[in-house]
Amino acid sequence: MSSPGEDLLEKLGGVERLELRLDEPMAKHTTLRIGGPADIWVRPADLDALATLLRRCHACEIPVHFVGGGTNLLVRDGGLRGVVINLGSAAAFTGAIGASIEATQPWGALTLLLVLTLGVAALASLLPARRAGRLEPVAALRFD
Repeated sequence: MSSPGEDLLEKLGGVERLELRLDEPMAKHTTLRIGGPADIWVRPADLDALATLLRRCHACEIPVHFVGGGTNLLVRDGGLRGVVINLGSAAAFTGAIGASIEATQPWGALTLLLVLTLGVAALASLLPARRAGRLEPVAALRFD
């Protein structure tokens, strides 16, 4: 009997330039060290690998989840179904994004989607962490 991750990997076919792990415990990738397994966890080596992976996931109708550094991330014990794409620090992709934008003329829909997604991922991981550091714990738990 194969795992859900193995079944999804078979649907995706061979994907290159990815760090890929099947049934990866998300607890390893969250600040609070909690969370069940992701069917497939990947970290793309570059934007081309990410774009290829996104195209294949879309074609196979496989759910995709983006995660950053793992701060402000809670994953249920049942884990995440589909592919979890770990972008790590958004700063790692900054140079690649600039090069990709310069090389892509005119902008295609996938390039725009990729740039917007990386921007949202960066903001989603940085802004709440800064705001949470200024909160008073008792005030955060108070009901109105």
